[in-house]
Order: sequence, then structure tokens, then C-alpha cells
Amino acid sequence: VHEGMKRGVIIGFIKGMEYHANAELHWQTEGNRYHARQSISAFLLGSMEQTSSGHLTPHGLQPLRFTDRRFTKRRSVQFDWSAQQATFDPEREAAPIGVGAQDRLSVFLQLATMLQAMPELRTPGTRIDIPTLGAKRLQMWTFVVEHTEALELQGGPMPTLRLQRLPQAGDNEKALLWVNPAQGYVPVRI
Repeated sequence: VHEGMKRGVIIGFIKGMEYHANAELHWQTEGNRYHARQSISAFLLGSMEQTSSGHLTPHGLQPLRFTDRRFTKRRSVQFDWSAQQATFDPEREAAPIGVGAQDRLSVFLQLATMLQAMPELRTPGTRIDIPTLGAKRLQMWTFVVEHTEALELQGGPMPTLRLQRLPQAGDNEKALLWVNPAQGYVPVRI
């Protein structure tokens, strides 16, 4: 069994107001299986939790189940790889999936795996596309490698690689993330 835990900071905006949240990512692998849980809590906003479990394959993570609890709402996605589709709870129309599809939590672990295994992806300007299934639909998440940057964190300065997740067509949601090369490229700030 291999386990890991990472604490970090999330900075976001809700209706134009900035908020800071604490996040904790816990992951465990045993044989060819993985389980990941991310907890996020913010003063006055409450807490959220995401979990992802599935298989470790030669191509990376292959999720089987994803859950997303935001405050009092809970949604889940079941990945059926033999039928190449995902089903949702609460129920909605099934979505097609293909090789490499991730969920909204496993995508960050898959990205870390790719950056660690393929040094050429770390070059500024490189675009990394990962099909990502949320609690509603499949989207292509595109990450662009920007540059290295030293962050001042609670433990002191930390060298990181900064990436940006580009917004989807018709969507204004984008994200910046900083990954730590010394810790397998897992995010230390989002």
C-alpha cells in the first residue's frame, strides 16, 4: 500500500468576492487500484469533498467512480469502460467516454503523472489536453504550461511549475495551478 497526503491553498472568486480555502488531498494505491479524496473548507462557505477511485493502468489512471459533494448537494459518476459510457446520479443522460478520460479529481493526479513521466511536457507553451468528466458532462480540459515560479508557502519558499487551465467555449471558468516537481508534480496551489 502506498499513501500520500498533500495540504494546499485554494484561492477563488464567488460573485466577484475573493475567498481562500484550505484543501487536503489524500491518495492511496494498492496493487493496480487507487483511491483519492480531496477536502476543501472555507470560512463562511462550508466544506466540499470529492472522491475518485479506479485502476492504475499503463496509460495512467482509469476512474471507476467519482463523487462530488458541495455543501448539501451530492453527485456521482460511474465509469463503465466496457460500454464506453458514464452514468450519473442524480440520473441524467449517459455520456460517452474514451481512453484517457478522467474525472474532476483524478485529472490532477493524471496531469502530475504525465508531467513526471514526460519531461517534454514541462516546456513553457506546451498544451496538455485531458478529457475530463464532471458531474454533468465530458469536457476537454486544456492545460498550458506557463513558467517556473517560486512560491512563498507556510513551509518556506517552494519551486513550482505554473500551469493555466483554459476556459471552455462559452464558459469563463479558468484556473491557475502550481505544481511541485519535488513532490511528483502534484498541485500545491490552485
